[in-house]
Amino acid sequence: MDQSNPMRKNNPMSGFIPLGPSFRGFEDDSELSDVNGYVFFDWDSFRSFDVKRPYVTGTDWEAWQRQYEADPEFVDRWEESTAGILRPIVDDLPPAVTAIDFSQSGKLLRTVSDPACYSSHCTYYPSTHEYQLPAPLPTLLRSDLAVVQRFGCADKVVYANGKQEKVAAFKYNPVANVCGGCVWPEIQIQTRLAPHPHILAIESLVLEEISGQGVVGFTMPFIPTGTLEDNVPRLFKLRWLRELMHLVDELHFEYGIAHQDIEGRNLFISDTTDSILLFDFGWAAQIGTTHDARYVYRGEVPKRNDVKGTMFFLYRFITRDPQYRIYYLDEADEGDIMDRAKWVKHADVELDHDVETFYNELMAWVRKRRDGLNIITHYTEAPRHFEIPDPPINNVAGYQGRGHSKHRIQAGLPVVMWERPPASKVDKSRKLLATGRYADEQPPVCFIPVPDPKMGFPQKDETNTVLRGEDGQQQKHAHPMTTDAVPASVSQTAERAVARNLQHLEVGNAMQEIQQGGDASQAESTAASKKKTRVTRRTTVLLGGDVGTEDGTKADV
Repeated sequence: MDQSNPMRKNNPMSGFIPLGPSFRGFEDDSELSDVNGYVFFDWDSFRSFDVKRPYVTGTDWEAWQRQYEADPEFVDRWEESTAGILRPIVDDLPPAVTAIDFSQSGKLLRTVSDPACYSSHCTYYPSTHEYQLPAPLPTLLRSDLAVVQRFGCADKVVYANGKQEKVAAFKYNPVANVCGGCVWPEIQIQTRLAPHPHILAIESLVLEEISGQGVVGFTMPFIPTGTLEDNVPRLFKLRWLRELMHLVDELHFEYGIAHQDIEGRNLFISDTTDSILLFDFGWAAQIGTTHDARYVYRGEVPKRNDVKGTMFFLYRFITRDPQYRIYYLDEADEGDIMDRAKWVKHADVELDHDVETFYNELMAWVRKRRDGLNIITHYTEAPRHFEIPDPPINNVAGYQGRGHSKHRIQAGLPVVMWERPPASKVDKSRKLLATGRYADEQPPVCFIPVPDPKMGFPQKDETNTVLRGEDGQQQKHAHPMTTDAVPASVSQTAERAVARNLQHLEVGNAMQEIQQGGDASQAESTAASKKKTRVTRRTTVLLGGDVGTEDGTKADV
């Protein structure tokens, strides 16, 4: 694996996200999950792996519960150690691999390429009609975008704009199974705000290329100067702080909107206006609302308030305190940074006024916001407030009623896939598209018919959209990434990695079962399925779960 791969450096779980318990072996995807299995998502290649590795003494949930009561942090340690085992081999796994089995000690037992083990839920992407936006936006197809650079949950892309190429930032979420892939509330809020000189606007909506109906993300102008998190040497101006504080006030008091993610990685300095720019409204919410698990709205989170966010942004920018290099805003205590004595300017930071002036202006604003006057407790109290429509699909009821992607794959139905080559394997001589395919292997756009032209994708009844091969036969396991497309050198590298691991295995009954097609863990799964109780395990909440960005900091989905 290329150790220079930025997606593998200094990130939570080294670029992996634990999505939740494995359901492998349970045909009905019941609530009884595998006690020794977990699904990991690789934030570099956008692939999900159903990983089995025993970590309890016993095979049932009672054993798991006993161990949890004795050591509540053992699951966290297991996730981190399993990610460490995956890291050296994941880039060399053939694209068709969907599941991996390890021994308890971490030795690789086998890989599985059965599409039935594909773990992702089928996200429903609403149509532009269902978004009910106040004004139409231009649209692009995902297959129109060529990826130039990766930034976690956004890419720098280029696309044809007349006779010229336009550079943009493409934002999306390849792992969220909520309606719209998490971009629904962000698009709804930003398109209802009036154009603002300090907000990076949405330029166009990006549609999936299968039906041309579903909105999978959006583009924004690409700012080449980098964010204020990038530690780019620059003279930071007091005027920029004033612009930010005024913008926060305007969002609150004019619209009743809380951004809830004021951090350096969400702030630019415009290279044309020399003014501050705020973007990433993925955490934004209407003041006074609460999280609604049925849909995608987070609701207001008081511990992520924008006054606190502005305080921590400025403190981190000026001091570069290593204690807050990576942090969660809702867990940070603003009392820790109130003391003026802690505001010691880092040697590499340049300011156009002294620290005292910055600190005093900030704290005067903080006191004004906290004095109890002019407080908005509900967004409807704001003069320019607006209503946001509910998403067309309830997220809790059967994951939008679309089920697992694997069921559509097995039925030969098309699925919006996000898998892409890992950064260490990208062929830089070819154009890689946002679909995860190279331009020379991307099929020509030919939209499939859908039952309802006003709905997004996928729709429930698509009897006419079954994928068929050149011989006219239904493709039972239609998957865009197959072993046939894997370069021989990559396959050989993966085989060597498997061989190195297998050399250390004790060839006993376990190996004989594997060679004969047996699977001891399958028996354990069957035994676990008979249990009628289930312990809720800690999982990463994808609505706001942290992921790695290219510079190694955290970014909220």
